[in-house]
Amino acid sequence: MLDTPEEPTAPVAVDVRRTGGFAGLTRQWSVTAGSDSATHWTALIDACPWPDAELTADTSLVDGADRFMWHVRAQHPLCDERQAVLPEDAVTGPWAALINAVRATEHENRAR
Repeated sequence: MLDTPEEPTAPVAVDVRRTGGFAGLTRQWSVTAGSDSATHWTALIDACPWPDAELTADTSLVDGADRFMWHVRAQHPLCDERQAVLPEDAVTGPWAALINAVRATEHENRAR
């Protein structure tokens, strides 16, 4: 018998906040997913290198004025709440996939 990943049963929540930029405005996006799409969101969350985010959270390392900082909070029933603060240069790979998915999903939900 093959081991299969445990299916999340509680909602999955991801909050993204972007601060900084030219006007210093804050933008926020959120997704709460039920069991129908929890596996998709859990995979996106788990793909991110959360321990590495602690290394990039030092805002003194951000070069240039008017740069964005990304604050990501994610929770699903198979892990503790995770949080990361990332300079815009660190939003690549799995981070970009997660953030872009949250932004796109909220945009789609607002359009309905």
